[in-house]
Amino acid sequence: MPRSPTRTYDDLERAFFATGEAGRVDPPVYLPYESVVVPIVGVLILVGLSFVVML
Repeated sequence: MPRSPTRTYDDLERAFFATGEAGRVDPPVYLPYESVVVPIVGVLILVGLSFVVML
């Protein structure tokens, strides 16, 4: 299956939810980035803000 360079969010959602029924569908490349990097960055920002408040 060739990957299209531009993917809409609906395609991402459909591919993500299809994994449960179809066994294993290749997940989009940027799904791990969305679900791993964004929360880590948020936690780092919160920790930094709490340090600034404590000082």
